[in-house]
Amino acid sequence: MDDVFGRKNFVSNVLWQTRTSPDARIHLGPAHDHILVYAKAIESVTFQRLRLSQEQASQFKNPDNDPRGAWGSTDFTAQGWRPNQMYKITTPGGTTYEPPEGRCWSNIESEFLRLRGEGRMWFGKDDKARPRVKNYLSESEGISSWTWWTNAEVGHNQADCLYRQWFENRPELVAEEEEDSPDPTSTFEEAEETAWAEIRQTLQEMNPYDFQNLVAALLRAMNYYVSWVSPPGRDGGIDILAYTDLLGTKPRRIKVQVKRRADKTNVEGLRSFMALLGDEDVGLFVSTGGFTSDAEAEARTQEKCKITLLGLERLLDLWVEHYQKINEPDKQLLPLKPIYYLVPAE
Repeated sequence: MDDVFGRKNFVSNVLWQTRTSPDARIHLGPAHDHILVYAKAIESVTFQRLRLSQEQASQFKNPDNDPRGAWGSTDFTAQGWRPNQMYKITTPGGTTYEPPEGRCWSNIESEFLRLRGEGRMWFGKDDKARPRVKNYLSESEGISSWTWWTNAEVGHNQADCLYRQWFENRPELVAEEEEDSPDPTSTFEEAEETAWAEIRQTLQEMNPYDFQNLVAALLRAMNYYVSWVSPPGRDGGIDILAYTDLLGTKPRRIKVQVKRRADKTNVEGLRSFMALLGDEDVGLFVSTGGFTSDAEAEARTQEKCKITLLGLERLLDLWVEHYQKINEPDKQLLPLKPIYYLVPAE
């Protein structure tokens, strides 16, 4: 590539995470490809900024009801020492700050005063915290690209790999002795394992509110009537309310808490949810990380409180079981398509 474009026009080496799970047949299998990026003329190369993902956009909040809408904040300091950026700042709550050692404020005092006058500075809920700059979602120009491309962001090539494995393992399609041909069943099992691993990863990385809506969609497909789904913000521990009848006149009311997390929910977390259940309520706790053994025992031994625990595997089973009854728009939260393999002869 240097011979084609010239060494001076080399931009970077991008690592693309092409697999969704490790290759079970290899002790230390490859997970990425290299993409060499060259420019036609390095002095004039430019890159577009990337749009924020749904998960990134969901991190913007509006705790102070700013009329400009949701925002995130960044530190108002910079590395180094600059004389015109070494002034004192007094917060609305009366606390005075100077730049930390080895750093200065991000901008000169007149610019800080302008930002403060426009309401673009954040001093914490009590107006006494170290100053931070508001960055508004409505004004976001996206984020810079970098050299690490995850399969969740740009996709993978595992489906093609699986097909090649299946093709190469068909005795009638390769010129190998029958006894030397790998068992075709192993390819199907690997494909199934990879598919489930990708689905699990998608759920673990899903926007929390999309995951909440997914659980609500599943309940509707199971003939429950969902009366309320918590909007973004504080929910008081209840994410979904559902009933067994359309008007909600028949007991029992179903209260649902949804947790998209990697670690297991412990018994303290379960008890906090159970404290929100009334005598006529049924509790459904959904956690992608599953539950600790003491939490499962707590739910199993309850006599008065009706509580059901739903981990990731059972959630996926129910999604597949009721998939045809799920509304088309809701299916897009976790779209699935069956793939049929010829079952090898016994």
